[in-house]
Amino acid sequence: SSWDDIWRRDRRVANEEVFRTYLQAGLDDGALASSVMEELITALTDGDALSRCLDELSPSELDEALDRLEDFQERFSPEAIPIAAPIVANRLHTMSNAPQGYFGFSTRIKARRLIWALMKREQNPSLLGDLTNEAWEQIDSSSGHLELMEIIGGPKPDGTIAIHEEAARGLFERLLNKLSNASTEKLVSEWNLGVLVMRTWSWMSDEEKQEFEIKARGHLESNDFLVQLLLTSTGRITGPRRNEVTLAWDELMGIFGEGLSDAIGRLVSSPAYADLEGQKREIVDLAKAYADGYRPQAW
Repeated sequence: SSWDDIWRRDRRVANEEVFRTYLQAGLDDGALASSVMEELITALTDGDALSRCLDELSPSELDEALDRLEDFQERFSPEAIPIAAPIVANRLHTMSNAPQGYFGFSTRIKARRLIWALMKREQNPSLLGDLTNEAWEQIDSSSGHLELMEIIGGPKPDGTIAIHEEAARGLFERLLNKLSNASTEKLVSEWNLGVLVMRTWSWMSDEEKQEFEIKARGHLESNDFLVQLLLTSTGRITGPRRNEVTLAWDELMGIFGEGLSDAIGRLVSSPAYADLEGQKREIVDLAKAYADGYRPQAW
């Protein structure tokens, strides 16, 4: 840790952030007490206590806590991996994915960084493989499993996390099997369905892709699946004079083919389209525009 990290961790006024808090009359409503941070660190190896601590925090307090936990990494224990990692992963969908300003991280990214920091504490690849498998069993969605796969570097880890490729490949095969055999209703419940499908597909061999595409395209018969897929396949172009939602159209077409355009056309022409409201109507309209040839203009 840098001196600034240490000063912030210990709440010393030499750190600019702590100094601002001090000038504003100490730990006001916008700053977590050191006792709360101590309780969180201790709770990383106690599932019930950690769940209680996280549930008691407001969204802004959670964001601050995740930010400050990075300053205590040297106190993280590998024993926390199968306890804290799944608890945090199972809450990712409740966290804001909006960046803090132009250069800040979202709460969700800070939570991912916490899981990454926990896993970094185990340097024995075999032990880390076992601990990761334990964590995997406690994660309640394929979207959560994808987050863990991303953190370890996919089925072919780059060495950032000390896990054997054999163990990583085993986790990937479990994810692929679960995704390939999931019912339409189960897939609709995935909070990050579009990213889940696209990222898993990118890791597949050509043979795996062919088998997966056949099953995936069958789900397009469900309007609920189609809308959830589109809602979770978006990006955003932002700037001083621009704030535009985009769609990962080329990636989706690579997986679903022309059947995707056909499914969008059927939905728009059906009575179900009139029942769509808010974001659902907006994303279907955007997808129809993409199907008709629209693409965002470059800067």
